[in-house]
Amino acid sequence: MIPIPPISPNTKRSCKIRIAALLAGLHLVLANPCLLHGRGPTSPHTTTAPTPAPTPVALQAQNPIQIQVPILLPSTGSSDPVPFQAPGEHPGPRIYLHKGDMAMNAGDWDGAIEAYTQAITLDGRFLTAFIHRGIAFGRKGNSNAMYRDACKALILNPACTEAFLLRGKFYFDRNSCDEALADFTQASHLAPSRVEPLIAMGRVYGETGRYDLSLASFNSALRLDPKNAEAHCGRGFVYVNEGKADLAMVDFSDAIRLNPRVAIAYNARGYGFYLKGEMERARFDFERGLDLAKAANDRRMIDTIEANLLKLRR
Repeated sequence: MIPIPPISPNTKRSCKIRIAALLAGLHLVLANPCLLHGRGPTSPHTTTAPTPAPTPVALQAQNPIQIQVPILLPSTGSSDPVPFQAPGEHPGPRIYLHKGDMAMNAGDWDGAIEAYTQAITLDGRFLTAFIHRGIAFGRKGNSNAMYRDACKALILNPACTEAFLLRGKFYFDRNSCDEALADFTQASHLAPSRVEPLIAMGRVYGETGRYDLSLASFNSALRLDPKNAEAHCGRGFVYVNEGKADLAMVDFSDAIRLNPRVAIAYNARGYGFYLKGEMERARFDFERGLDLAKAANDRRMIDTIEANLLKLRR
């Protein structure tokens, strides 16, 4: 059995942005891990309720908004034709791979895992099945199983980009940023024309306060794919940390324009409106993001946006 590495206390990072510190020109305080992991953000300290007509700064000091910056799991990306199966023929591993991909597209993580496992049972060296099952485990929230499948994939192919992305996400979810960055960097070296490793690197650099490197990573990703909504969203968060709210809003709006069904983009733009004191527009974006998060069954994003809406009502 592949052992699960322990969480290293020396590498823990966090990413809850306290708005009051940002607006006051102070250093940003980071207090919550924020990828696709099982823990929701902790409740920030709040002071007395705002006055009936508070200034934006006063309201933000009392109700810091939470934003999440996830590293998205890679897509299964299966574009192979449906394998031929003769009548009465026992399904082969590629048939089960296809069934798993269909289940993934339908959001049936358990069904996908079962199908991929059948494929692996028939062919214990089926690299794609290990990768796709690892992604399914990640979607379901079973990060330990995702880690094991990523490690098995790397045993089969030590130059597997997707396996490094999966294992790097596992490390980042456990706040082991150094290990995550090593895996994402290796993935980028293996696939220099892909944006996913660059976006993931940008997340880690931002998480550890290296905003210049974070910005460079997102800019590199956008040079490869100018229409990548996640890269725009990530760069917007860098601008937030640098106090460049106007530039952040441009990126958040671009992310929504490019992919209007991404909940994090609405949460991010709602945060930008909150910074500007435009509370009704912030509420609209948070509510739209919440609807999308519920449709995607994204429990962590649902919790985050619901917490933001609660703060707006105070």
